[in-house]
Amino acid sequence: MADQVQGAISNIEEIVRSEIRLAQAEMKQKAAEAGRAGASVAAGGVLGLFGLGFLLVAAHKGLSRVMRPGGSAFAIGSALGGASVLLIGSGIGKLKSLNLAPEQAIQTAKETVKTLKS
Repeated sequence: MADQVQGAISNIEEIVRSEIRLAQAEMKQKAAEAGRAGASVAAGGVLGLFGLGFLLVAAHKGLSRVMRPGGSAFAIGSALGGASVLLIGSGIGKLKSLNLAPEQAIQTAKETVKTLKS
C-alpha cells in the first residue's frame, strides 16, 4: 500500500512539473508575440519622427513656391502625423489583443485536477 501511495505521489509531482514546463513554454511564446507588437509601435514612432523631419524640410521648400510657407508645413506635418498615428495605433491594438495567460497549461491543469479528484 505504501509503495502505491509513493508511486502516486511521484506521478503527481511529475504531472505538476510537466504543467510548469508547459506554462513556461506558452509564456515564452506569448512574450515573443508581445515583443513583435512592441517593435511595431517603436518602428512607427521612429519612422514618424524621421519622416516628419526630413519630409517637412524637403516638401516645405517645394510647396513654399506655390503656397504660403506655414500652409505647406502644416499640410506635410498633418499627413506624416496621421501615418505615424496609424502605425502606433496598429501596434497598440495588437498589444491589447494579446492574451498572455498560458491557456493550454491552465486547461491541462484543470483536467489533471478533475482526473485526480475522480
